[in-house]
Amino acid sequence: VILETVEDFFDNSVIDEAEICKKYNLPINKKKILITGNVFYKNTNTSFLTLEKLIKKDQDILFVRLGGVLNMDGFEHLSKYIKCLPFLKRREIPNIYKICKILFFPSMYEGFGRPLLEAMQCGTPIVCSNNSAIPEVVGDAALKSDCYDVDSFVKNIVNLLTDEKFYLLKRNEGLERAKIFNLKNFHDKLINIYSTEINNFI
Repeated sequence: VILETVEDFFDNSVIDEAEICKKYNLPINKKKILITGNVFYKNTNTSFLTLEKLIKKDQDILFVRLGGVLNMDGFEHLSKYIKCLPFLKRREIPNIYKICKILFFPSMYEGFGRPLLEAMQCGTPIVCSNNSAIPEVVGDAALKSDCYDVDSFVKNIVNLLTDEKFYLLKRNEGLERAKIFNLKNFHDKLINIYSTEINNFI
């Protein structure tokens, strides 16, 4: 298995949060939670159900979604709690992770899940599902639940938002976990595979 990598501009360098929020017309005073994806297995209905319960506890929560227009059939009442951003250039995306408190990733299935690694490299804690390749990517750095367990998702998100020490712990665990997905390891393993195959062929 060769672990994927993401670009090194996904990092935890300091940004001007107010400037970024202004650029994308996002409120700086809201607790922003990032969601991604526009296909069925990204499990947006569970995201909506989780948001419904979260705003009963905290009206200052805002879901920020990357990926254009979101189908909200049946959940139109949540529209003021969701801000959809268009598809952005890759170099813009790290700033979105950094202005968001959490990546919420309740996917039904992932072959890898690049947003998980992007978030960890940016120092953004993760609440996610526990299936397919996701645990292999996040290890113990993320808070994992069954992809349909709305109550667990709500609990994990609230814990991160209300416990600063716990939040910093998961942030630091994510940054540490991300180190194993480095470009040198990727290149070394890839070169080793080619070298082995060439030697076998010869």
